[in-house]
Amino acid sequence: MPVTDTQTFKPQPMTSRVYFPLLLLFFVSGSSSLMFETLWQRLMVLVFGASAPATAAILIAFFLGLGLGSFIGGRILERFDRALLFYACVEFWIGLWSLAVPALLGAMGLLLIEFGDSNQITALPYLVRLLLAIAMVLPATLGMGATIPVMNRLIHEHGRGIGYSTALAYGINTLGAVAGCLLTGIFLIRSLGVQNSLYVASALNLFVVVISTALVRYSPKRSSGQVDAPESIQDQPTPQSLADSKIIHLLLPFYIVSGFLALGYEIVWLRMLSLFTSTSTTTFAIVLAVYLTGFSLGSLLLYPILSKRMSGVRVFVISNLMAGISTSLLLPTFYQFPFMRFKIAFPDGEMVPVTLFRAVLVEGLMATIMMFLPTIFLGLAFPAVCQALISTGKELGRKSGLYYFAGNLGSAIGVGVTALLLLPAMGLIGSLLLLCVIGIAVGLITLGLSPDRPKRIMPYALIVIYVGTILTYGSQMLPFVRDGKLERIKGQLTYHPFGPTWDTASGIRQSDILRYKSGRSATVIVKNVTLASEPDAPFNALYIDGLHVASTHMHSTIDAKMLAHIPLLLHPDPKSALTVGFGSGGTSWSMTQHVIKATAVEIEPEVIRSAKLFANQNHGVLDEPNFELILNDARNHLLVSDRKYDVISTDVTNLQYRQNSSLYTREYFQLMKDRLSDDGIACAWIPMMAISDEEFKMLLRTFGDVFPHASLWYIDYSQTNFGILIGTPGPMTFDMNRIRDYASSPKIMQDLEAIGLQDPVQIPLCLYLDEEGYHQYVGDGLLHTDDHPYLEFMSAVSYYNFNVDDEFGKRVAGIRPFRPQSIASMLVNADQVETQRFEHYERIHRIWARAVWLKYFDRDIEASDANEQMLAIIDEVLAIDPDFKPALKLQSEMRP
Repeated sequence: MPVTDTQTFKPQPMTSRVYFPLLLLFFVSGSSSLMFETLWQRLMVLVFGASAPATAAILIAFFLGLGLGSFIGGRILERFDRALLFYACVEFWIGLWSLAVPALLGAMGLLLIEFGDSNQITALPYLVRLLLAIAMVLPATLGMGATIPVMNRLIHEHGRGIGYSTALAYGINTLGAVAGCLLTGIFLIRSLGVQNSLYVASALNLFVVVISTALVRYSPKRSSGQVDAPESIQDQPTPQSLADSKIIHLLLPFYIVSGFLALGYEIVWLRMLSLFTSTSTTTFAIVLAVYLTGFSLGSLLLYPILSKRMSGVRVFVISNLMAGISTSLLLPTFYQFPFMRFKIAFPDGEMVPVTLFRAVLVEGLMATIMMFLPTIFLGLAFPAVCQALISTGKELGRKSGLYYFAGNLGSAIGVGVTALLLLPAMGLIGSLLLLCVIGIAVGLITLGLSPDRPKRIMPYALIVIYVGTILTYGSQMLPFVRDGKLERIKGQLTYHPFGPTWDTASGIRQSDILRYKSGRSATVIVKNVTLASEPDAPFNALYIDGLHVASTHMHSTIDAKMLAHIPLLLHPDPKSALTVGFGSGGTSWSMTQHVIKATAVEIEPEVIRSAKLFANQNHGVLDEPNFELILNDARNHLLVSDRKYDVISTDVTNLQYRQNSSLYTREYFQLMKDRLSDDGIACAWIPMMAISDEEFKMLLRTFGDVFPHASLWYIDYSQTNFGILIGTPGPMTFDMNRIRDYASSPKIMQDLEAIGLQDPVQIPLCLYLDEEGYHQYVGDGLLHTDDHPYLEFMSAVSYYNFNVDDEFGKRVAGIRPFRPQSIASMLVNADQVETQRFEHYERIHRIWARAVWLKYFDRDIEASDANEQMLAIIDEVLAIDPDFKPALKLQSEMRP
């Protein structure tokens, strides 16, 4: 019922019968809300895409919903005599809507299909995603936001002051969000799957509804005509000195800026941490938990201490000043993270297998050092604003809802501006320092306009000097790298690797940084690398967030070209091909040599802008008339596009990196199949190193579940540690007509010769597991799906264990027994001479693979013995074919 001014409502002391259950409800409500948001966001990325604009649209939708919910809820709350009843109704609505989200996502996917592909650099595709994301989550997030003013009023109705009420409710709810984050990101999805985790969140939500309904009769009731009477000093009307000051009108706009900063800091911190961590789902859960824990402790512990000694305005000043100052002071410590990772992950300095606990420990410690102290100060802002601007408890629900809306509005703006504009323009360090300066400026201006401002100029002068110092120092700071350090030598950035990583395992001694650029979704680094084993043959390498993804080295060149030539050889008459992930552009170039329509889909524009540094591999493919580039998330493109391709080739980095595992699920492979023509060929790059045997077989099993005629290819005639999966529409054969087409094309032959192939018949010889051997090898077991993304969690420590043991050697040895003795019987449309040529190369390759294995991978043999055996193999191969170039090359190296 409406409240009038005829009577007075005096808050009643909170009894333990209500107090502790109420705090428990706030905690559980925060847990379920964060669980819903985490799971929904995960599902939405699969539909809307994982590109920076798409993920920004999803986050903006969440924050706008929370803000509007608190704004509207604060006003509706005034019509309820019992706040707890309104709380129960809102929680019931959240739970009800949550059950409809999976079905709604399917409908959203159909709508996106109607709008078509988003291959255009305009705001329209992303605006569509934003509107659809808002429509899907708005009803539930309105309810989540509406709980904020309700919780504030519930605490206040039991005799607590305004500032204390908002701090306690906000802190307990956020602490619950920490628990929900860890529970979901580390345990629930791994153990129960996404859908069952949603049911757990719904059960927690139902618990809140039932208990809050049961507690309604014990909560204070506002009868018609009652209003609040001031109870504590924090509930007194705004002092005249504050009411007459300018700050009373600017504090709310400043709080919007504070919300902007809170999310701006978070996005930059997450991007920085992606350079040092595995970026797995487990990592993200830990990082988010650290961030939310800081906010919670700022509200629960630090705010009550400060609020007893100073006004809300002064606490708000401290929040912004200290968040900016502490963030900038901590920035230099981030350079120690590469060394910290190594010392904690490998405490004895030996490359021993890392456990999940140790990986979590090192990444959690880095996140804590980076974010914990600043977020404690950021957690002061909301209760401080409520304390400063809310005069009486009568206004608490309505105004705290308004202020929470303001903060979330700022957060929504912060997501879009930071991710899409600030980071690409200013980079990681520049963006973080700019946010620090803005935060310090907000605190400084607020302090200068407040009635209790310092009378002397010295405090302001010191802060201005500090800002000038950090800007000057920051402009000289070097960028961050994952496993090593940078130094500037005569204007050139040089990288020195450190610790057991891909770089040191590959023998990289140092490299020059040719390009370092923060994009919308990742940091792209191009290095000119020199190997200790090949000092006179430097090459360029592409890194995404510190992870090696492509290079002009022979190892990566074979990777790029075979992802094009193998599937195109198997197709009887290809007209179009799609490669997922542009990388260096080598795969796209090789596809264009087949005079087909070649398309590449790439999520990060900075990868494309780096293409000129790999011109000797992509040969300017971006300017080829038969090439098309699509800037979008791969899954989203396959979902919304109505195109059909004769070949789809997926080439992504390691499994644990961000959403990469979603490009290995059963659902993704089904998307590939749906976008293939009737006789289309599916192709997927897979890691064979830094992955356990169980993970490897699960990956193959998942692919084979969608493509029954699956095969595994391994390029064993050279130093490679990756595999290629091929899915054909029927039993695999090698058509000699297609091999002749390859041989008759000078462009294709030149491309094959670049990776050591003299004859197109050598391509089929890289088949390691045919259809029968494939299914025998993988056996029965679990599949990697969107609902049960096992590989995301199983591979969380694989980066640390790269090259720690001989898992790769054991894997190849385990595959060999299932390899067909000969594949000559799979050759069709071949005459006797061609069949003999095929068998000739097959014999050579089987022998030559032993030499490659001895040279690069066999760790159980002495170097002298390996050399002796390799020389014997060289002689054996050259006796069969005196012109076999790989053998001649190795012979010249060993017998100069």
